[in-house]
Amino acid sequence: MNIKELVDAAAVEARNQRALAEKLGVHPNMVTHWKSGKHKPDATQIAALAECANLPILETVAEIEADLDERNGEIWRRALRSLQGAGVAAAVTGLLVAGECGTGVNETKTCAPNAHMFSN
Repeated sequence: MNIKELVDAAAVEARNQRALAEKLGVHPNMVTHWKSGKHKPDATQIAALAECANLPILETVAEIEADLDERNGEIWRRALRSLQGAGVAAAVTGLLVAGECGTGVNETKTCAPNAHMFSN
């Protein structure tokens, strides 16, 4: 995703670009400038755009900053990979715990910590 796509997604959720600008507390021209590349939003503004677009905030900030910040782009790409790796680890952990607890509609098994769940 690039900044233009992010602004478009946030504007759709806000109803339009003017409503988005109002929600973010910036002049409507600023949103237009972000979209055109004339001005770069800061990380907080990118986070607010992600929130307006109902996107994952940290991942979106890292992805957009990696795209916009030539000097520090690689740092943002590493941060994004780290966040994505953490998401995969959390999903796998969730699946493992769900498997231990039972997830079926008719399951009666309770989820009490078992020693084997935490052993090396």
